[in-house]
Amino acid sequence: MTQTIQSVDVAICTWNRESLLQQTLQSVAMLSVPNDVSLTVLLVDNGSTDRTPEVIQEFVDSDVGFRVVALKESRQGHTFSRNCGVAASLADLILWTDDDVLLPSDWIEAYVAAAEAQPNVDFWGGQIEPEFVGGKPNWIDATWDIVQGCFAARDLGPESIELTEDRLPYGANFAVRGAVQRENLFSTELGRRGDLVLGEDEIDFMKRLIAAGHRGRWVPSSPVKHLIPTKRATVDYVHDYFVGQGCILAARGEAWHENVDQLRQESKRERWQFQMKRYFSSPQTWVSHLVRSALARGQADFLQGKK
Repeated sequence: MTQTIQSVDVAICTWNRESLLQQTLQSVAMLSVPNDVSLTVLLVDNGSTDRTPEVIQEFVDSDVGFRVVALKESRQGHTFSRNCGVAASLADLILWTDDDVLLPSDWIEAYVAAAEAQPNVDFWGGQIEPEFVGGKPNWIDATWDIVQGCFAARDLGPESIELTEDRLPYGANFAVRGAVQRENLFSTELGRRGDLVLGEDEIDFMKRLIAAGHRGRWVPSSPVKHLIPTKRATVDYVHDYFVGQGCILAARGEAWHENVDQLRQESKRERWQFQMKRYFSSPQTWVSHLVRSALARGQADFLQGKK
C-alpha cells in the first residue's frame, strides 16, 4: 500500500548568511519536482541585518517555477524560526535544510518516493557531507572523530535503516509528514540563538516523535553538501560549539557535577593545557583539552544562569 504525496514544503531558516544563502537558493532553483506534486519554498528570516532580506526577495521575484513564501521571525533563535515555518506550512511533507547547504537536483524526489512507499513511517533523514570551502585544515582532518559534529557531518550508511534514539539524522537534511510536524513543534529552549552554537533541537524533536510511537527511516539516496566557510574551520568555532554542547549537557541534567566554581576551574585548567600543548603535541591531544575546557565552561554558564 502506498500513500500519495501531493504537496511538499521546503523550509529554510536563515540569519545573516547572505552569500551562503545565495548558493543554497541556487541549488533550490535546480530541484526536480515529481509530477503531480506542488512545491512551496518557505524562507524564514530571523532578523538578519545583512543583505539576507534582499537575497530572499530576489528569489521570491525570480521565475523558478514554484511558489516561494518569505516569512519573518523577530524572536531570535533557530527554533522560533522553525516553528514559524511550521505555522505557515500546509503540505503533506515538510523537508528541512539549512542556509549553507547545496541540494542535489533529485533531493525532493528521494523523499517523496520514501514517503509514498513507507506509509507507516512519519520522518526521514539523509546524509550530510561537509565541504570545506577553503580546504580542510590538517588539524581538523587529524581529529575528525572528535570534531565532526561541529560541522554537522552525518552518514548512517548506504542502507535504508530504522531510525532510533541513538541513530538520528541532523537538521540540515530531514523530512517529516506535514500533519505530524504541525502537531509537534520544536522546543524553544534549544537551538541556535545568534552566535550561540546551541543545537540539538531537531534531535530532541525526533526523540519525542519516537517516544510518541512515530517511526523514522534513513534515506541513503538524499545526500546534501554542507558548506563550511574558512571562518568556521577554526579553533574558536570548535570551542564555541562545545560550549554549546556543555550547555546541553547541563540542560539535560547530565552535567559532570553542579559546582559552578569547580567547573570554571576545570575549564581554566584544561584551557591552559590546550595552550601549552598546542605547539608541541599531536592535534588529538590539544584538541581534547580544548573540548574539555569548552564543555566545562558551557556547563558552568548554564548552571550559573539557572541560579
